[in-house]
Amino acid sequence: MRMQREIPHRVSDAFVLMYSLEDRRSLCSIAQVVRRIRNKHKSNSPIFLVANKMDLVRNDSVAQGDGKFLAREYGCKYLETSLLEKTDLDTLLVAITKQLFVKDAI
Repeated sequence: MRMQREIPHRVSDAFVLMYSLEDRRSLCSIAQVVRRIRNKHKSNSPIFLVANKMDLVRNDSVAQGDGKFLAREYGCKYLETSLLEKTDLDTLLVAITKQLFVKDAI
């Protein structure tokens, strides 16, 4: 898995971080990125933690609760999707849009 390791130093409106339910290493990598965003960069921008490949739930190596725990720990929004089956992509986009409108209203 190739992932951008550097986080832009400028302020971001939101972060969408996706990991695979088939790959525990992807969640561990995402956890490091979340910690960097919250602790090193002191960003309060919304973070959407997205578990992908829910269509392969029978083969998942990452327990659903692991991603939810990480999201709660760092104040992230948690969603599950399947890009292959196009499941809940509209939910993700609506959640991002709503969060950005809320942020702008403050």
